[in-house]
Amino acid sequence: MPASRFALKAADSGAGCPRVAQSSRLKCVQCWSGRVNWEGFRAQDLLKLVQSKADPEWVRVDCADSYYDFVKIDDLLHPRTLFGLGMNGEALSPEHGAPLRLVDAGEATGHKSSS
Repeated sequence: MPASRFALKAADSGAGCPRVAQSSRLKCVQCWSGRVNWEGFRAQDLLKLVQSKADPEWVRVDCADSYYDFVKIDDLLHPRTLFGLGMNGEALSPEHGAPLRLVDAGEATGHKSSS
């Protein structure tokens, strides 16, 4: 049973978190890579708002398509890990994980994304 649960709905869009833009190299395990200009908010800013009473080592991230993954809290606190709302100057499309995509800078491949 999780120590605490927090649900971020698409309509919330990171309410209370400052918006940021960053350029990141996205590397896929299928041997391709590309540079992406993301707009969104930092995961660490969202975690500050959550104020969990627990001290988790891992956080479960549930995606819209029933996929889920566990992410190290240290990776979420990385200053380049963000929740993307936009990509390359456009609103995030369903093909790229709309309405919200986790861009994890702590992953060994450079960036891991969950949408």
